[in-house]
Parts: sequence; C-alpha cells; structure tokens
Amino acid sequence: MVFTAEWLGEGTIMDAIIEGICGDYEGRAGFYRVDIEESKDISQRLGIRRLPAMFFFKEGEIVDHFSGMMPKSALMERLNNLIGE
Repeated sequence: MVFTAEWLGEGTIMDAIIEGICGDYEGRAGFYRVDIEESKDISQRLGIRRLPAMFFFKEGEIVDHFSGMMPKSALMERLNNLIGE
C-alpha cells in the first residue's frame, strides 16, 4: 500500500514508478494507493509521519515499510526479497 496525497509531488512520482512495475508483479503482488486525506484514520493507526509511505503486507501483517522516495531499482529489489525471488 502506498500512502500519499493529491497535493504531494513525490506521490505522483511514486505513482508513476509503481505503475511502471506493477505488470512485472502481476499475480505475485498487489498495489494499492491510499490518499491520506480520505483515510486519516488508517494513516494515524500506522503512525505515518512522512509521505509517500509504502507498507508491505503478507497474510494481513506488515512485513516491511519505508517513507519517502525510493528509486525503481531499489523498490524492485525490496519487492523481490519480500516475495522470495
């Protein structure tokens, strides 16, 4: 899950990065965008203080997360490690 906001320029960049890789992970990972302005309760529960923030879940549990920008190659490396590739 990527937490961002419409007014966040870095969020737009992360959206583009994720759009560019989501096809590579079809059937192995799902990508969801959450606007913190519309889901303040979720972002508060997760303690999000910096955007964009990305949380990785496996079987309903958070297994990893980061805040701020991440290059495409680093994001793909992190995803590959999480899904065991």
